[in-house]
Parts: sequence; C-alpha cells; structure tokens
Amino acid sequence: MTTRTLSALVILKREYLELTKDFCAAKLIEYFKKWTNWKLENHRTPWIYQSLKNIYADLMGEHSLHVIRRAIALLESMGILKKQNNPGNGQDKTYQYKLELKVLDNLLEQGKCKSEDPRCKNERSEFNVESHHKINPKNPDPISSDPWSESEEKKPEWDIVELTDLQKTDVESVEPKQGCSQSNLNPGSDNSSAVPPSPIFKIPKPRTIQQLAEKEVWEIAPGMPYPVFLNWRADSKYKPQGGKWELDAHGNAYSEFYNNRNKTTAILFPQFLDYLRSCTENCHQQLSADIKALLPSCFVARPEATEKNVQQLMNNIQQLVTMGVEVALPQGIATASCSQSMSFAQSQETTSISPLKDFPKNSSLSPQVEAVIRYLETGNEPMARAIALRHNIDIQQIISNKNH
Repeated sequence: MTTRTLSALVILKREYLELTKDFCAAKLIEYFKKWTNWKLENHRTPWIYQSLKNIYADLMGEHSLHVIRRAIALLESMGILKKQNNPGNGQDKTYQYKLELKVLDNLLEQGKCKSEDPRCKNERSEFNVESHHKINPKNPDPISSDPWSESEEKKPEWDIVELTDLQKTDVESVEPKQGCSQSNLNPGSDNSSAVPPSPIFKIPKPRTIQQLAEKEVWEIAPGMPYPVFLNWRADSKYKPQGGKWELDAHGNAYSEFYNNRNKTTAILFPQFLDYLRSCTENCHQQLSADIKALLPSCFVARPEATEKNVQQLMNNIQQLVTMGVEVALPQGIATASCSQSMSFAQSQETTSISPLKDFPKNSSLSPQVEAVIRYLETGNEPMARAIALRHNIDIQQIISNKNH
C-alpha cells in the first residue's frame, strides 16, 4: 500500500513562464519534471499517472480544473507534454502524461537565442523583482511617469496573459518583448491596469448577477430556453438512453444548458440551428415536389405553467370524479381485496393511517371455513368461492348466516 505525498512547494520558473505565457502551464512543467525524475529513479516507464483532481491538489488549489485542463492542452500543442489512456485497462479514464525533456530543452534554447539582443539583455539585468521593490512608488522616474504618452506606433507590446487577482502580484516576473525599455514600466502605477490583456488565453471570470440576468441568444427570457430547443435536446440525447434519463429528459436537458452556458452558446445551439436548417431545406424540397412534408416532433409544444391551464386541468379532474372515475393504486400497495383501484374519495383519505380492523374469531370453525368468512368480509368473494369449492364447503349457508 502506497501513501500519496503532496507537493511541498509549487515552483514558478521565469524561463517556463516566458516560454508558455501561462502561469499554470509554467508550474505544470516543473510539476511534471519532478514526477518524471521520480519515475525514472523508481520505475521503468516515464509515464506519469495522475488525475486532474490530484494535480489540482498538488497545485494547492491555485488553479481550477478548467484552467489546468487548458494548460495541459497548451503544453500538448507545444509538444512539451504527451498524454495517453491506460494501455493496460481500457476502462480507466485517467490519463497518463509524459514530459518531453528534449523538446523542452530545444524550446528553451531557441528562446535563449532570441533573447540575446544586447538591449534586452542589459534591461533584463537592470530590472528585476528586487529593484522593483526598491523603487519608491511615490517618486517614480519622470521619464516613466506616463508610459502611454508616446505615439501609438511606439507603444510596447506585451506577451503575457490576462491575470487573475492572485497572479497580479507576480506581474513583475513577466519580461517584455525585444525593444522594450525600463522607461515603459511605471513602478508607481497599478501594473494590472497598465498591462493590456491577451485575447488568446483569456481567463474566464465568474458571472455576475447582472450577467446572469442577461438573456442568452437561445432564451426567450432569462432562465427560459426556447421550448423547441429544449425538446430537441431531450429527444436527441436523453430519451434514447432510457431509464432515469428518459423519465426526466427535459429536466436533464435544462440542467445541461445552464450548467455550462458557454458550451450551450458555442456548441449546442449552433448544432440545433444546423439541424433546423437541414429540416427546413428538406421540407422545402418535398413541398416543391408536391410531397407531404413533416417538421420534427420537437415543434410539439408542451402545456405552459399558467393559471388558466391549472384551473382547466382541475375542472377536468372534477368532472371525471363526478362521473365515478377511480384512482389506480401505486405499485407495492397491498389490499385485502387485491383490487387495483379505489374511489377518488378513498384516495384522499390515505393521508392518515387507520388502525387495524378486528376480525371475529370462532374456534369451532375449521381453518378453511374461517378463510372463506375472512375473504367474504373483505369483499373478495371469488377467492372465498374458490376455497369453498376446493374443500366442499357450503358457501351459500355461510352467506345466509352472515346476513342474519
């Protein structure tokens, strides 16, 4: 039995951050490098078996699962990291990762060659974390007091990602591109506002109450998706699965829409629009050829939750009650008469538990006669006649004695 050891320290190296332009990806490089060294010392394979939850715990919860998944995809696209399913167990959905150290070294060497420009080299050695904190923010350099005062053509370019609140404190660790001077940095100003965000690796922010109240393109009103869109998702995904998914197909579709609004807007709704486009084109071709055309069943609307519909439904039920309708018994309900239904009035009396009935005992009667009498009292006359016929009992005599 092995005990899992959490990382004691999350290391963010400057060279990895400059290479990936992503804080989480830079930390993952050092993270997988540590595990690779341990695997090479203790195992025959460099592949690392780690779930996203374990990686999230090792990074001490600083990055969400979504950010970690995106950072892994970035490292894959750069060739630094490879992942595969468990080759020995096809049912295991946890990925295995392998850090490509040669690719990483090559990329770092290429970045080192690009940064050997004398201007960037001198500026990099002059401005670091220590010098940043030594500068008095109340008396900044007059040259750098207005970093955006120059013409638009001379504005510096930045190669960093949009920062979260926790990561803004590390903004000084990000280096500008070649041609950027120290005068373009204003230590006395808010670095987070001076850094233009990058649209490539934009970190999603939590939705505010105002954003939640905004209507999506696939909604009639906030919280109310188009019924035909909801029916389409329920019919196409959840009803074919059967079981609990089919029983609450519309509820499952609704939860899917609002659990991931971005996916609904970017993927599900375009799929629905493409489906409707194909249906309308087919119907148009059929009608043009004098062929009967049918739209899909997702256009069949369900009753709306309105006061008018509720009142009409109650009136319909009351009309059935006056006509003598009975109520089917739920499954698992045992009755003495073995009937399958009860009157509507009796169905409303089941909210309270009644005491058990006292059946008369007659020790002079045989068990078969007692059984016939018991079934007659409970109203199950067919069962009483069947027992009487089997044991040659005069059931008419018993019925006459009961009536007297």
